[in-house]
Amino acid sequence: MNNYEKIIFAKKKEYLLRDIANFSNGKGHEQVVEENGKYTLITSKAISTDMNICRHTNKNLSPLYKNDIALVMSDLPNGKALAKCFFVNEDDKYTLNQRICRIWVKDESIVYPKYLYYVLNRNKQLLDYDNKIDQTNLKKDNILDIDVKLPDIEIQRETVSLLEKFEELLTNLNNEFYYREKQLKYWREKMFSTSSNYLKLKELADINIGLTYTPNYVDEGIKFISSQNISKDYLDLDNIKYITPEEYNSASNSSKPKKGDIMFVRVGSNLGHPVIYNLDDDLCIFVSIGFLRLKTDNITAKYMRHWMNSSHFMNQVKQKTNNAPKANLNSTWLKEFEVPVPSINEQNEIVNILDAFDNLLNDSKYGLSKEIELMDKQYEFYKNMLLNTEEEYND
Repeated sequence: MNNYEKIIFAKKKEYLLRDIANFSNGKGHEQVVEENGKYTLITSKAISTDMNICRHTNKNLSPLYKNDIALVMSDLPNGKALAKCFFVNEDDKYTLNQRICRIWVKDESIVYPKYLYYVLNRNKQLLDYDNKIDQTNLKKDNILDIDVKLPDIEIQRETVSLLEKFEELLTNLNNEFYYREKQLKYWREKMFSTSSNYLKLKELADINIGLTYTPNYVDEGIKFISSQNISKDYLDLDNIKYITPEEYNSASNSSKPKKGDIMFVRVGSNLGHPVIYNLDDDLCIFVSIGFLRLKTDNITAKYMRHWMNSSHFMNQVKQKTNNAPKANLNSTWLKEFEVPVPSINEQNEIVNILDAFDNLLNDSKYGLSKEIELMDKQYEFYKNMLLNTEEEYND
């Protein structure tokens, strides 16, 4: 029997959380927050961002100790922070804010603290208190009355060891993605800062925008998309709408991209993000998308896409929009944007280099992002399997 089977088929004893762990509430630190404080303040924001967004203080009003578990007790409807946990790995470093609770085990010969962390983190019994309408505020008894099934301590340790190995693999993949992404950004900025030949965008392409009204949708027909379908580095056709051929035929040609056109986000998040349309199918777009149709052989669509992902393009956008959070791309001033235009041979060299990095990161089958996605799913599968063995497996 391998380690996985041994864990899955291990006998488990059922407890209430109050039988095996202690509870205390955090305290408000808002009046004592200091930018360079000694202690990291454990808040729902800190926990929900995996400690990437933290505040600090020099007053430790609610100390946390090694092997403690901090759990978020309050969140908005459908929130991603409710019952999310943080495991404390050292003393004298963290202090607990209000609406976050501290949980620590009573007897470490019965409960391995890191195992309890995995059991409590986004625990379904606690998430069931979210009615999807009101803000959820977990009470002390809500938490202490949940059921916890524990195998013997050695099985708990082995379970944690396996899950930590998965987490290490995920961390390494994410670090690799971050490093390669920095390389891509470096070379992209370098490539678009060396040209001596600039042309106005209006000299290179016609700028079009999508339908300015909401059409009537049907179950089948001509594909109709909005900015949410091009917010990634590929055209997402999993969540699209359809319009009738009659409505498509009556729509303006400026809302009908063709194969080879460069679609981009006009309205919403990820402003300016470009995707080349590579299908022969008829397609209609909403006003939240625009597209460029090249009208000269002096520039390629692939080169234009990489330019629109560069700071050379985005800095011009920010200058026109004053970096407003809800800005729209206006075709009138987009026409005046300056585009670096080297020779076609140089453009092809730039595209080859940037595509190599791009494919390494974002290829839909083999890219690092896909590998991370699959590893994350595998991790969640094994975590659920190892922690939530059904009772019949124990017979």
